[in-house]
Amino acid sequence: GWVTEENSLSINLRRGEINYSLNILEHPEFIEGELPLHSEVEEKVKSFIEENEFSPPEEVELKTKNIFYVKNYFPYFDRVDKREEADLIQVDFEYQVNGNKIITTGDYPLVISIIIGPEFKIVIFNYYFLSNKIEPLKDFYPLKTKDEILKDIKVNPKISYLSLNEVDNPTPEDYNQLI
Repeated sequence: GWVTEENSLSINLRRGEINYSLNILEHPEFIEGELPLHSEVEEKVKSFIEENEFSPPEEVELKTKNIFYVKNYFPYFDRVDKREEADLIQVDFEYQVNGNKIITTGDYPLVISIIIGPEFKIVIFNYYFLSNKIEPLKDFYPLKTKDEILKDIKVNPKISYLSLNEVDNPTPEDYNQLI
């Protein structure tokens, strides 16, 4: 990694990570001023991602997961509701394919997390690389909620997990009755 008085940068090629932070502990003046609005930050951050080639492969979408104001208690940040209480804005993104979230490996569920200060100054940037060799599954069963499963059971009454329990030695014919 690289460290200066004002900032630090670490790149881990093996894990596909880039982590940048501005030293706001030693330089609180970096985050003085008025914060931009949520909508302004989201568009500016998306442009930054595209211009610096952090965009995912074209079949993968980068979706905004969270955008919220934060109060600086460096090295910790607390989420706050009002812009007037905040020092910074955090924007988190995740990868999706056909509206389905891509689960990342390791300890990092988000793929890009950026904390912005006044004048769109990047205070923290965490990027977790998604391989360009990703191949979306052609056939898969989408996850269902508990309510969707219960509805399916009510709509198709032939599905019964209890009826085989009543049979001592089930045969293939017993299983066919369930379908």
